[in-house]
Amino acid sequence: MVSFCTGACVLAAAGKAAAVDLARQAAMSTRNLVRHFTAATGATPSQWLAT
Repeated sequence: MVSFCTGACVLAAAGKAAAVDLARQAAMSTRNLVRHFTAATGATPSQWLAT
C-alpha cells in the first residue's frame, strides 16, 4: 500500500487526479482510497492538498 500512496500523493500534488480518479485507477471505492490515504499520510486527500 505504501507504494500506491506514494504514487497517489505525487499525482494529487501535481493536480492531475481527483480522489475519484485515483480510486478508479487503484480499482477501489473512493471511500476505501480515502481510508488508506488517511492511514498512510495522517490526512485526508483534501487536507493533504491544502498543506
